[in-house]
Formats: sequence, C-alpha cells, structure tokens
Amino acid sequence: MLYFIFILLAVGAFLYILHLKKASTESQSSSPKDVPLVIENVRPGGVVQLEGIGENLEDFDVVIKARHSYVEDGFTWYELEGERGTTPVWIEIEEDDELEVSICLRKLKLTEVGITGGDVEAIEAKDKGKIEFESIQYIYEDCGDATFYRNASRSGEGERLHYWDFESKDGKHYLSIERWGSKEYVAYLSEPLRPGQIKVFSTT
Repeated sequence: MLYFIFILLAVGAFLYILHLKKASTESQSSSPKDVPLVIENVRPGGVVQLEGIGENLEDFDVVIKARHSYVEDGFTWYELEGERGTTPVWIEIEEDDELEVSICLRKLKLTEVGITGGDVEAIEAKDKGKIEFESIQYIYEDCGDATFYRNASRSGEGERLHYWDFESKDGKHYLSIERWGSKEYVAYLSEPLRPGQIKVFSTT
C-alpha cells in the first residue's frame, strides 16, 4: 500500500514540476525582449550618465523625466528632458543618415545673447551671417518651421515654432534660437555628444 502511495506522490510531483516549467516558458515567451541600452531607447524614468561635459569636462548622471518630439515635414527628432540633481538638462536626439546627439548647456533670452529677433530674421533674409557670444562666433546654418509635441504625444495639434541653427567653425559649439508665437524667443547653447560620452544605465 505504501508503495502505491509513494508512486502516486512521485507522479504528482513530476506533473507539478512540468506545470511550473511550462508556466515559466510561457511567461518568458510573452515577455518583451531586452531593450538595448542606447540613448535612442531612453524613455521617462531612464538614467543616463554623461562624461566630459562643458568647459570643466564634468561627469554626471541624468534622470529622464520626459521625452518630447519635434516634427518638420515628416521628419522627427526628440528631446529628452531630465534632471541632474535639481538642475534641468535637455538632450536632443536626431537620426538622419547617422545618429546625432547634443546636450543643451544653457537656455538664454536674446537680450542675454546681445541680439534681437530682428537681427536673427535679417540673417535669415540674407541666408548668411554670424553671431558672436562669449568670444565664440556662431555661423548661420539653416532655419525652419517645426511642431513641438510635449511627451511625444500626437493626440493634440502641438505647438508651432520657427528655429534658426548656428554652429561654431570647429563644430564644438551650437547656438539655436526658437521663436514661439510671434514674439517669444529662446536661445540654446549646446554641444555635440560623442557615443563614448554616453552611458545608459536604464531605458525606463
């Protein structure tokens, strides 16, 4: 009698183990594959380490709070809005022929740069010109109209803006100017990021 009880218990244990293995396999097959730890995949909640930033070559971690998008004529690029401690950080990601990533170091009013909206529009009209700020000359590159979608949501109409891009001769410094509405101008000082300067700890 004990022999049969032992056999029944053994069979029951075997069937239970098979059930657990099947459940584990189904769970793994239904789970998404691991997302590569690259800057293009970072979403709110992600953590990124940046190295050698700015004049002082600082290293710091950025906690991403939001991911916004810009759209121009069907082309989309993204802005990661994050925090370095209590300091806001903006990282721009653009994929065209190759990946281009930059970090905004400062946001300024045009008066702080020493120019007016009329000055920028005059440069656009001539399709050439430069702006000097803090001993760096920024040469006019291009301009355009885009739509900004907060949190990359296309559910609304988005916010329209006009932008102008300037770049230093050595390509190490960017100056971008945006006009929101008819009179609200914002200037951004940025620098490009190399792949070796970016380490993604988590994407979400």
